[in-house]
Amino acid sequence: MASLSPQYEAQRKEAQPKRQGGFHAAKGILQGSSGHTVREKKRTFDKSKPSSDEMVQRDGQKSSDYNFQSFLSSFPMILFLQGASHSGKTTFAKHLARLTGASVVSLDLLKMGLIKSGNSDFVGLTPEDDEAIAERLWPIVREMACVADENGQSLIIEGVSLPVVEAGRFAHGLGKSRAAAFAIVFSEKYIRNHYELICQKASASECRVHQDPPALIDLLSDHASIRSDAINNGWTLLEIDSPDV
Repeated sequence: MASLSPQYEAQRKEAQPKRQGGFHAAKGILQGSSGHTVREKKRTFDKSKPSSDEMVQRDGQKSSDYNFQSFLSSFPMILFLQGASHSGKTTFAKHLARLTGASVVSLDLLKMGLIKSGNSDFVGLTPEDDEAIAERLWPIVREMACVADENGQSLIIEGVSLPVVEAGRFAHGLGKSRAAAFAIVFSEKYIRNHYELICQKASASECRVHQDPPALIDLLSDHASIRSDAINNGWTLLEIDSPDV
């Protein structure tokens, strides 16, 4: 492979976005679900012991040492972002993109485009057919991630249509320095104590036209399912337990 000239290499590096200030600006708190807060309790900076209600799980294990500063500084990389509806995937992805300069792909927008365009693979599907949509989208998403990785580009792919098993295997295959898989959930206590707030903030990032608020029992079930799938497949679990900044 031909090497780049020193002059060209210097120009390329100069053209790359400067991200150093971004992850320092995070200060241990990442804005999550539509005004809710994904809080590390500043564990990653002062190493204080996590409470039993606020936790981050890495590769299926509880961790008080997950270091967001190190994670943010490791871009370029591929990040898969999964989570139940109303958990704040879109807001969180936008925040990470501002900090890292990564591009964001919304699978909600992609699936709606394919459904409304009459694409033959999506004929007869509705936006609620998550499993069928995930199965059809994954080959496209996988190849997008492969191209981004080959080109050294930072890419955040977010949406409920991410297949947890396949995306998890892909991320683990690339290794922690090149890919990660995050799942955002609310704790059961948070859902029960702040159900009305969740409903109020449901459309903070995107306007959900003619969509009824989620039922409490459905929220509890969806978040419990995502939590279980994430832990069983080695995803990093971000559990929201407080609406406070």
